[in-house]
Amino acid sequence: MLSCTVCGSANTKQYIPDITSIYSDRHYALTRCLDCLNIFTDPQPTPKELDAIYTNAYQYKAHEVVDNEKKYRARKLSKYICRHVGKRDVVLEFGCMYGHLLGELKSLGHKCIGVEIDSGAVSACNAQGISVIRSSVEDFDAQGNQYDLIIMSHALEHFREPAAVLRKVRKMLSADGKVFLVVPNSDAYTTRLFGRFWGYWQVPVHLNHFNKSSLTTL
Repeated sequence: MLSCTVCGSANTKQYIPDITSIYSDRHYALTRCLDCLNIFTDPQPTPKELDAIYTNAYQYKAHEVVDNEKKYRARKLSKYICRHVGKRDVVLEFGCMYGHLLGELKSLGHKCIGVEIDSGAVSACNAQGISVIRSSVEDFDAQGNQYDLIIMSHALEHFREPAAVLRKVRKMLSADGKVFLVVPNSDAYTTRLFGRFWGYWQVPVHLNHFNKSSLTTL
C-alpha cells in the first residue's frame, strides 16, 4: 500500500475499494492516511497513463454542458476573493480553463494572467481579451515575475506531488502575495451522502482528495 502523498506517512488504510470513473476502465481504490487524513487514489497512475487520459478522455468540451453554472460560480468566487483577499494588482490563475473567473476579476479591476494546458481553452480565452499562456504548472516559466495573488481552483487535486507544486508557486509570489486554493472537500456532507458515488472522486485524474485536515498539513 502506498505512503501518504501529502505527509509521507505509511500509516494508511484502504478507505473505499474498487472505484471507477468515465476516465478509465481500470479499477482503483481510495486509501486514507490515518495521520493527516488525506485520501488518495491507489495505485497512482503513471504519467503515461495520465497523458493518455488527458489526450483522449478528459474532454474540455464536456464542461460546456454546465457552462452557465461555472459562470455563476465564477461570479460568486470573484466576489469572495475580493472580500477576503482584497484587490490585487496582478493575478495569476493556473488551470483557468475558459477564463470565467479571470474574466470576472478583470471586470473588477484586476490585471489577470492565466496558465492553461488545453489549446482550445487558451484560444477561447485570448479571443475574449484574457491573456492566457499555454503551459503546464510544472513547465511554466515565470521569468522572474512575481504575482500578488495566485489562484488554483479545482487544480491541486490533479497533481502527484502537491507539495512540490506549492513550493514552486510560492517562489512566484510577491512579498505579501497570497495563494487561493479551491479543492473538492472529501469530508463534505455530500461525500457521506453519496459514498463511493460522490461525483468528485474522479479517479484517476484526481490523485488526491483533500479535506481541511490534509490541506492544512500540506
